[in-house]
Amino acid sequence: FRSMEEEGAALAASLEKLHERKRRATAEEAGAAGEQGQAHRRGHYHRVNSQTAARHQQLRAQIAAAEAEVAELERQVKAQQQQAKRHAAADMSSVVAHFLQLNNQALAAADQREDVGEEEEEATRDGLNSARRRHCTADQMRTLASLTGIKITSAKSLLEAVGLRVYNIEGECYTLAFSLELRVAEPSLEIMQLTVQVPPVTLPELDPFIKRVQADRSPHEFLQGFVQYAECHARRHSLFRRLALQWPQAVLLVQGAAFDTTLTARSSHPSSFSFSFRWEIEVQSLGRCKQTFTFSPNVPRALAAADKHSVFRNADTAFRQLVAVRGVENAVEIMVRLVEAE
Repeated sequence: FRSMEEEGAALAASLEKLHERKRRATAEEAGAAGEQGQAHRRGHYHRVNSQTAARHQQLRAQIAAAEAEVAELERQVKAQQQQAKRHAAADMSSVVAHFLQLNNQALAAADQREDVGEEEEEATRDGLNSARRRHCTADQMRTLASLTGIKITSAKSLLEAVGLRVYNIEGECYTLAFSLELRVAEPSLEIMQLTVQVPPVTLPELDPFIKRVQADRSPHEFLQGFVQYAECHARRHSLFRRLALQWPQAVLLVQGAAFDTTLTARSSHPSSFSFSFRWEIEVQSLGRCKQTFTFSPNVPRALAAADKHSVFRNADTAFRQLVAVRGVENAVEIMVRLVEAE
């Protein structure tokens, strides 16, 4: 790119010189025209006219040659700019490929972690992380990104020092943005340092996971876990927002649908049934996402005394059964409808 920039600068300088030559030739032509007018007034029109005509013809030829050179240089500059754009696009693709490359053996081993015992877990994980740190080969993670919904919005690389390249990657998944910075040793491609940034609203849930992947220097584990987290976060946000819009008087979200992990549903009557629902998302080792649903009913004494069939007192059990049969989104909505109707 530096050589292309130097070549472009040289072309631009040559173009400016040709423009200056054209301006001088035009000025000389105007001066010659003025000289012709003065000669005519002095009675030497015929002699000066032939000299001026020859000078005009010479200047026009120079101007035409300068215009042709300018047009050629403009064409070269345009071609240079188009080539630079193609190289920039290719460079971004190359950066993404290098940054998101993983070892096939490490990925296959990660998929087999389901049945590993607790005593073997730490040793296996250390081996996988070591493999991930040592290798960056091409295209595997880019394929994973396309399959999981990750969108890379920016990719840059910079040779910070001899044998040390810095990769900066920005992207998003389910509207949640992230940025990664990798310091990679060359030519071994060992990841020396990984820095992760995510939206501040997600840090209460993601902070332990981010610290872990930064310590392990594992971009694959981060992306694998972030994809699952972003999908769960989008489901939670969609549910809370929809219920808050549909029943604004009954549903309470203290921090808003995008930030809250807890939804509270209550009637305008103080002696009525109400509940709070907490949806927690935790990213565990190797990027696995665990969701925890906590349903906390509130049954006033007067309502409990009148609840002969224990409908409200057994609301927690009923909710768990609904989650198993209908899914968590439908279960929460049914409970909100119950509060609204009651």
